Amino acid sequence: MNKSGIYLIVNLENGKIYVGSTNRLKTRKNGHWSKLRNNKHPNQHLQSAWNKYGEDSFEFRIQESCEENKLIEREQYWMDYYKTLDRKLGYNIEKANRIHMSEEVKQKLSIAILEQWNRMTDKDKNDRKEKIRIAMTGNKNSVGKNIGNKNSVGKNIGNKHALGYKWTKEQRSKLIKIWADRKLMEATA
Repeated sequence: MNKSGIYLIVNLENGKIYVGSTNRLKTRKNGHWSKLRNNKHPNQHLQSAWNKYGEDSFEFRIQESCEENKLIEREQYWMDYYKTLDRKLGYNIEKANRIHMSEEVKQKLSIAILEQWNRMTDKDKNDRKEKIRIAMTGNKNSVGKNIGNKNSVGKNIGNKHALGYKWTKEQRSKLIKIWADRKLMEATA
């Protein structure tokens, strides 16, 4: 059973944090890591840091489990706590404000999109398909391109990413130093 909750992506080199929420904690890391590995993450600030510091400099941590109806509230709490909207301290680029659609709304939206597609002329459909083909050119996530890729989604992340993982002494001391430097910087600013 998938649990919902709040997770962190921590840059161990500089202490910056990305705070996120999901209703599928077990699988959320794979989604982020796949996009980051393939240079396709929508958060360019996080993607740039990943490209600069490398995968080994990032850790995925489950901050807390919570009910699905509390996700946005708790995500915003941790974003405020870690001040992740400040580019000097974190990687979040907007407040926690996602809209969760009901199955009924998703179904209506799907029908509306299908109806719009059916009203299009063949020329318009072909133009749209060509734009998608051009956009997908060179995309490692496109169908058939990722088979056998050691960095593909589904890679075993091991037990160290399970809920309750303990930081090593080295990781703790490095983060304590980063946070102490950050507090000193805030106090002198």
